[in-house]
Amino acid sequence: MVRRTALATFVLLTVSTPVVGQYAATQAETLRGLQRVLVVFSEPNERLEALVLRDLYQDATLELRKVGIRVATEAEEVDMSTDGVLNMTVFADGGFSQNVTLRIDVEQHATLVRTGETKQMVTWFYEAARSGYPADQSARVLLTDGVNEFLSDWLDANGR
Repeated sequence: MVRRTALATFVLLTVSTPVVGQYAATQAETLRGLQRVLVVFSEPNERLEALVLRDLYQDATLELRKVGIRVATEAEEVDMSTDGVLNMTVFADGGFSQNVTLRIDVEQHATLVRTGETKQMVTWFYEAARSGYPADQSARVLLTDGVNEFLSDWLDANGR
């Protein structure tokens, strides 16, 4: 019995796909028709200064506006049938030279083919990490790369 359990565990660990496997390689296509986003910016570990966070938010929303994406400032402005929520989360831990991870995802309404129900779900995501540098520098580099990736996918999906 122990051998079967060990064998089953070994097989599961060697053939399982990473969590990112749940996202389709064609996730960029889900950005087609996206007209406006509500940007929700957070740093749950509270390692970055408020001014740095404000600057990162302003830099990100400026880049979105430059390519023609409207940025909502209130949740009430968002029509989830055409708009989405752009979540940007910076995780920083450690001392001066910190590990910083950035996660960006887009939540939109999507209709399930099987049931016909419309659900709000993550349809696009980006994640990257950087370590060995001050957290504010890493966050800026990661955010620039992540926003560029999002904009590239959005521009491709919208024929621009």
